[in-house]
Amino acid sequence: ILIASRLPFLDGMAKLVHKDAHFPSGEAVEFFDWMVRHVRAGETVMASMPLGAELRLHTPLRGVIHPQFEDRGLRDRVQDIYKFYQCTPVDVFLETMRKFGAAYVVIEYKRCDFSPFKLDDRPDLNCAKEDGRPWSELFCPRAHLSPLLELLFANAGFAVLRLKDEVAPRETRSKPRKLEDLAVWKPMLDRCLREDPEG
Repeated sequence: ILIASRLPFLDGMAKLVHKDAHFPSGEAVEFFDWMVRHVRAGETVMASMPLGAELRLHTPLRGVIHPQFEDRGLRDRVQDIYKFYQCTPVDVFLETMRKFGAAYVVIEYKRCDFSPFKLDDRPDLNCAKEDGRPWSELFCPRAHLSPLLELLFANAGFAVLRLKDEVAPRETRSKPRKLEDLAVWKPMLDRCLREDPEG
């Protein structure tokens, strides 16, 4: 879905396909199953507010935000975390991950496009297609290409990335430049083949 959404014949159709009803729940079931089997119970995971609520319901993981109450502190957290919907450099977002003690971030591919919602506290990170900013400046593609994050899991609906403890100097030079590059996905695919050869 993510790469297909970049195809020229789908240009301008994001609003038509950007609805929860268009994304079957099979991806969510696979995602939650993977999270339970591969992420240690009690780990903190950054995700959107709706997904954070689902993670709390279906896994033993901790979320940074959830829709259970409304106060100024929660609004501030949402502003901090929703940097992942804007043109946020990965190193800026990693500061937010560290601030909340999160080693994992979950990207929902259906939301991996220009957001109609703007950040009040960080207008410098806001971006819109109308502003002439390229899609490649959004956090989503930047995160996939960053040597600071490791892609652990991906399916048609979600990607799970983990903050790396250390980055080797050579790794920063050899990272692929485009999301379509197989090298972006190969380490995760190789790991999947080792861990689940029947899958």
